[in-house]
Amino acid sequence: MSRQYDETAEFLIEIVNKFLSGKRERIIIVPGNHDVNRNASYRSMDELDKEKNIEIAKSLSNSGWDSEIYRWSWETCCFSQIVRPDAYGERFDAYKQFIESFYQDYRHLNDYEKEALIEDFPSYNVTFVGYNSCCGIDHLNTIGRISNDALHYRHQDLQEYYDHGRLIIGVWHHHVYGSPYSPNFMDKGVLPHIHENHVKVSLFGHQHYAEVADEYVNFESKLNDSDESMLLISSGTLFGTKKQMQPGIRRQYNIIEVQMDNGCANLRIHTREDKLGDTPYPIWKKHLVQPNNYIEHAVYFKHVNSLEKAYEIDKLTREKGNFKEGISLLLADMPAEDDNQGVELYNSLIDTYLQQLNLTIDFQFIIQTFSSPNNSLQRGYLLQALINDKQYDRANALAETIKEPLPIEQQAIDKLKSIMRWHR
Repeated sequence: MSRQYDETAEFLIEIVNKFLSGKRERIIIVPGNHDVNRNASYRSMDELDKEKNIEIAKSLSNSGWDSEIYRWSWETCCFSQIVRPDAYGERFDAYKQFIESFYQDYRHLNDYEKEALIEDFPSYNVTFVGYNSCCGIDHLNTIGRISNDALHYRHQDLQEYYDHGRLIIGVWHHHVYGSPYSPNFMDKGVLPHIHENHVKVSLFGHQHYAEVADEYVNFESKLNDSDESMLLISSGTLFGTKKQMQPGIRRQYNIIEVQMDNGCANLRIHTREDKLGDTPYPIWKKHLVQPNNYIEHAVYFKHVNSLEKAYEIDKLTREKGNFKEGISLLLADMPAEDDNQGVELYNSLIDTYLQQLNLTIDFQFIIQTFSSPNNSLQRGYLLQALINDKQYDRANALAETIKEPLPIEQQAIDKLKSIMRWHR
């Protein structure tokens, strides 16, 4: 297992460095059934004798049956009992070591069966909650399950993220329906509990093919209330072989585009597929995202008014001291034109943050962000940034559009004139 985790880490680190600027925390990882160390569960159980088997069999139809400590084997036609719980609890030790090593102590859980991973990305207005759907899985039990503790883990935190207008995305491993002859999926009865945490999009796999599997709706609420649904999206397998793949299904993975709005997210789900499907390594089709080859769906969450949103962005910006990020967040979330108060507040905050930037360091950001300045402050800063970047012709063209310059603009124009005379 250690060698396999080393290979996995090498693969993920390459992805992080190529696409995520080396920020490992931007990858969300949850355990799957192959992360369970079955050697640990072997060590934890003893097979029961004949009389005990008969006693347990009689209790199957009443409350005496304890599925937490007994397991049935069709191979031996005997029950086993978990008699060494400490050994049983070591099933996720290798996975835990991998996670803590990969995240370099940035992210960890104390109990991988009773806790859930919650990771908030305010810059994207998204919160992820990662569940372990392998609770109770071992060498004799393949049924997916999320523990009750994990389902309600930090519910109040998720409520607060939702109240702040976050899109909450759930992630786990097992699919939620399947053949009765292959009972390794997860009971669909878990969905109301996940939905209670305001999860609006759920991502999972295990069944080895991609689909927009279902849309869960809470029928206790108004059926026409779009906020009461949860979209279920299944992914394919990246490197499965014929042993794991279902007939006619090739290796696949999903790319999901998300267009965020206040209270709504529009999703486009693209599935990329292996060209052949029967080779040791996949040969991916060239076109990653094709214009008309996707499934589109909208999900709805809490709409937050512009004043609340501005307050949250301002709080986050000042806590982190990242004024460039604050400007980007405000511009991306700018209220509609008819919200005069909101637009005025957002622009005021943008100008406040702009004055916190360092012209000798942040001039490239200013040029890219304020290419069409809205007021004299932004024009003055853009002029200074263009001068620092030695884009004198562009700076001169901008200066000529200013008829009655204010002090900050005049200061930049004077500097530009001095440089232009020196160049002549």
